[in-house]
Amino acid sequence: MRKAILSLLGFAGCIAQAWAVGFVLTPPRFEVTLASGATQTYNISVLNVDSTKPVKLRAYLMDWTLKPSGQLAVSKPGTVAYSNAAWIDVNPAEFEVPPRAEQVVRFTVRVPDSSFGSRWSILYFESQPDTTQKAMIGMSFKARVGSPIYVIVPGTEVKQAELVSFAYRRRDGRAHEFALRIANTGNVHLRPKGTLAVKNASGATVATASLSDEVVLPQSQRDLSLPLAQPLAPGRYAAVISLDCDIPELIQGETAFEVAK
Repeated sequence: MRKAILSLLGFAGCIAQAWAVGFVLTPPRFEVTLASGATQTYNISVLNVDSTKPVKLRAYLMDWTLKPSGQLAVSKPGTVAYSNAAWIDVNPAEFEVPPRAEQVVRFTVRVPDSSFGSRWSILYFESQPDTTQKAMIGMSFKARVGSPIYVIVPGTEVKQAELVSFAYRRRDGRAHEFALRIANTGNVHLRPKGTLAVKNASGATVATASLSDEVVLPQSQRDLSLPLAQPLAPGRYAAVISLDCDIPELIQGETAFEVAK
């Protein structure tokens, strides 16, 4: 009998995708503060959105990191330098959720002494193959959705960031957007907030944009883009970006560009 496994990956609480695979996690991610040597237990809810069939799930931890493009790279626990997978115990690890029912899963975090900065992993919930479907069509399907777990050790944070590059570009010859690269040189993850203002030759603001919620992991860089919803007439412009990375000073950048006729 031929076998095939379809694995769907959910990350950072992708609710639409979670509904597509049959179950939803609440909350979609955890960001907790725990002192070195402390222990704390947390709850995560798994909802089976199917109204007719139960879902069998297996819970397990994995390491992950992000490429500059934002692409998720998943690996075995303990392979990422900033992993907290070894700190976490999950209970239950295997369970079945009836149709339209909810299962509460608990995980306990034990922070080792002398820990610092932030550490992270991802708690995956993976559905087990439907044996009835496998017998009928000779294929089995799996789906998994994950909830990232960030642990911050208070009093040990080093928050540092810099704007590596900031440039204008035009997609498909029409849409205007700005590309920026942010470097996190500290030991905790950051979620930069930012505003962009486009000024014409007279200094008047003619377009604005805001940076969405994107994580930048410690000792890494992220490439982000800011599209403009507003049109720009031909002419010369200056774009100014202001980033709040939760450090004492705002990070600012400026680039001049021209929109051709």
